[in-house]
Amino acid sequence: MMKYPGFVDIQVNGYLGVDFSSIDLNEKLMHEACYELLSQGTAAFLPTLISSPADVYRRNLPMIAKMMETDKFSNRILGVHLEGPFLSPEMAGAHRTDSLVLPDLSFLQELDDLAAGQVKLLTLAAELSGSAALIKWAVSLGKVVAIGHSNANRSDLEQAREAGASFLTHFGNAVPNMLHRHDNPLIAGFSVEGYKVSIIPDGHHLNETFMRAVVRVFGVENIIAVSDACPLAGFPPGRYTAMNQDVIIEDTGRIINPEENHLVGSSSRLIECANKLLELKILSPQQVVQVSLTNPLALIGVSQDQLRPVREVVLNDLHQKFECR
Repeated sequence: MMKYPGFVDIQVNGYLGVDFSSIDLNEKLMHEACYELLSQGTAAFLPTLISSPADVYRRNLPMIAKMMETDKFSNRILGVHLEGPFLSPEMAGAHRTDSLVLPDLSFLQELDDLAAGQVKLLTLAAELSGSAALIKWAVSLGKVVAIGHSNANRSDLEQAREAGASFLTHFGNAVPNMLHRHDNPLIAGFSVEGYKVSIIPDGHHLNETFMRAVVRVFGVENIIAVSDACPLAGFPPGRYTAMNQDVIIEDTGRIINPEENHLVGSSSRLIECANKLLELKILSPQQVVQVSLTNPLALIGVSQDQLRPVREVVLNDLHQKFECR
């Protein structure tokens, strides 16, 4: 029986009805959501703020930074993932298009200051005007810069890589349902060397064939599993309002905006995503630990010795399944 300190999730939008990008977020709600998430197989994580009005950033980022300093959440909340607001309107997905802006160094500086310098990961669209300058500046401050919600072609990704971008956020998602068969962001991502990628292996965002292709092209050492848990994660099937839109949690756990026909994050925790990789036999148990624990820590420069898990994760060797104890 193998034991681990839990998994590290670098993309968590919320949990049990608590939205980290909501203007209604408060310390009590954040505390409850984080504690519950950290008791379910996630040893540490990055709260992820999607593209939001400036007032949301000014309210929520200091709150998260403050929680990081508490005894209960230090070395459990490892920083902030800003997914936006420098994204492509055409690839917005669940993001509010009225909150998207062009790359702006002064605005990013303001956001990082609000987070007390704790922005660890920034996701932006590579093709936007000013993206290269923003990438260089963010990397100079020690931030990891990722490309996502982007219609970038190969040239865009190469220029972003030269500027210092090193990661592709939830690769295979936040792209149109219909793509040019040769010239599209997925082929571009497969073709440019030097990037690591995250995938959402919840059984809904990507199919088995695509995930196997990602493993074959990028290699296990360059892949990170994320949950992309949305605020409805942990809720039963039904109709809800989340992230400023009406959504349905289907019986399978898939969360979809039926009007616009796109996914709205995931209902899974990272331990469930890890078990999906095992179930499909895409990765070995040791490789699942690599993409769910070792690789994300390495990406954001955190040592495993720093983790303070609420519970440990155990691999039941007989059934090849991770369990939280």
